[in-house]
Amino acid sequence: MAEHLENHPIFKKDKVNKEYVLEGIEGYIDILADQEVWEIKTSQANALDIYQLFMYMDVGGFDNGYLVAQDFSGGAKVAIDFIKNKHNKEIILAKHTDFPITHPPSDEERSEYY
Repeated sequence: MAEHLENHPIFKKDKVNKEYVLEGIEGYIDILADQEVWEIKTSQANALDIYQLFMYMDVGGFDNGYLVAQDFSGGAKVAIDFIKNKHNKEIILAKHTDFPITHPPSDEERSEYY
């Protein structure tokens, strides 16, 4: 995914960081690309996943985020609307199939994410 963002001929991102750490927060942003937060889930995403992404955006001072997942629960969509209305943060949902992720996960990725 990071390679796609770095090399896309139309929507190329200039600065892409994988596993970006925010000081004092457990975990890390999966991808930070030109001040946009990208969180990637391997299965269906729910409201808790939205709030994880929002936490990274809020603590890091980022206004835009993307959650890429296989599918999304109804609660995820409710959480996005609430965050947009109350905190003025934009979160976009995108399915895995929206991206040209054409290679299977490596052994390292498989052990870490699956």
